[in-house]
Amino acid sequence: MKKIFVSCLFFFLFNQLLAQEQRVFSQFFMNPYIYNPAYVGVEGHTALFVMYRAQYSGLKGGPSFSHATFHTPLKGGIGIGGMAFNEQEGGILNTSGFKVSAGYLAAFDRKHYLRFGMSLGAGTTTLDASDPAIAADIFGDPAFANLSNKYLIADFGVTYHFDHFNFGVSIPNLVGREVISSETFSPIKISPLDNILIKMNYRGHIGHDFALEPHLLYRYSNITTSQYEAALIAHVKHIVWVGASYREGAGINALVGFKVKEKLGIGYAFELGNSDISSITGNTHELHIGYHLSSHKKHHGHHSSFIKSHKLTAEERAKLAEQKLLKQEQKEKREEERLAKLNQKDTPVKKEVEAVE
Repeated sequence: MKKIFVSCLFFFLFNQLLAQEQRVFSQFFMNPYIYNPAYVGVEGHTALFVMYRAQYSGLKGGPSFSHATFHTPLKGGIGIGGMAFNEQEGGILNTSGFKVSAGYLAAFDRKHYLRFGMSLGAGTTTLDASDPAIAADIFGDPAFANLSNKYLIADFGVTYHFDHFNFGVSIPNLVGREVISSETFSPIKISPLDNILIKMNYRGHIGHDFALEPHLLYRYSNITTSQYEAALIAHVKHIVWVGASYREGAGINALVGFKVKEKLGIGYAFELGNSDISSITGNTHELHIGYHLSSHKKHHGHHSSFIKSHKLTAEERAKLAEQKLLKQEQKEKREEERLAKLNQKDTPVKKEVEAVE
């Protein structure tokens, strides 16, 4: 009876994992494409991002998540990209998959535009109890040692941008399917609108060397518990960033990172977690790396990048520095001319004094 119950429990977890369309990452602000396909190509560069997340480090075989994404803007307001991911749960559950995305930008003017995006892909979740000890303790029957389930991935999103503010809504999976209910162990249908993600953020520049960036994210779910998350990031000299976030029911996260030449960004998140739970499970660590593989695409004037957080572009800053230098040179030249005129006025007076002597 115990083996039957445990088997049913793992069967439920196996199916329930497929229902977790809204995965949680602390540094979503570095690469918002992971949550919303409308952000594909938003960097204005060909960009590569990789992420690794070790959850509940105090538990042996705690969950780990990794993914790699690639996206780039093309001419005509089109963006394309893709993502591959892998997730492991306790050495027994393993989920992997991929998706490819395409997006379109509709601009009203230089600072006012909409983005649309959609992804298609596939994944598989495997329950691996091939270890003899695990198979004997949990399943007993070798037929249950390896189970797998394949599924389709399809998501859609739209974002609205105005200068340094943006607001996005995404549907994490457009493909409805059945999972096993935790209460009745019977199939229930999940529809596309049962999970919706809403995100907004704004980057406020204070001078040229400092910016504050608040983020607000809400995960609506009709299947599990809805959840909000808020983060505040400070860009210092646009080289280092520090910040913190709070996730409902999960506690506070500490965020820190640095950038190199506006091409490379490396971020680290340390999740303190809920004190009642983290004392048992341990903390969560997350590393996120982003890299611009190319220079800015000249045909893509509408872009938003966490790695390039300056208010002005490099070209605009260079032009501004050139104008400042020119003004300084003109000021020095005027000062030299003023001193020269004063010297000319003083010369006749000196000659008269010398003549009297």
